Amino acid sequence: FIVSDHLRRVKGNERHMVTEANKGVFRRFYEEAWNTGDLGIIDELLDTNFVNHELVDVVGSHREIYKRALTETREAFPDWETTIDDLIAEGNRVVARWHGEGTHTGEAWGIPPTGRRMSSTGITIVRVVRGRITDFWKKDDSATIWQQTEDAEQGPR
Repeated sequence: FIVSDHLRRVKGNERHMVTEANKGVFRRFYEEAWNTGDLGIIDELLDTNFVNHELVDVVGSHREIYKRALTETREAFPDWETTIDDLIAEGNRVVARWHGEGTHTGEAWGIPPTGRRMSSTGITIVRVVRGRITDFWKKDDSATIWQQTEDAEQGPR
């Protein structure tokens, strides 16, 4: 009985350490990639077979597509800052509730700069295996960025 109780505690501690390490992987990924534009962190932390489940029937490397999206966003919003509001992990899954904001000073998806401060919120779930993100799911209100951009183009009403 004493041995099995000890083993249960050891396994619980190991799970806790892995869970905390997975949270660290996510935090580095979001904070270093989105807040600095460091594409190298994507190569380091996203698995070569990374799957972005937002992309349905998209051919090509999801990791490379993610890099392009990050680059385009940082070009449009060079001061973009993402803040992780909640970070929860269970096993190999990490869930984050976050918000981001930046100033639209570069062209965004064919829309000229507006100079306006814009924001977005969302929830992201990733699966981490051996220190690398293998799967990615996200729901956000990025459509509000489009709306904020359109409102800025039209001017005050």
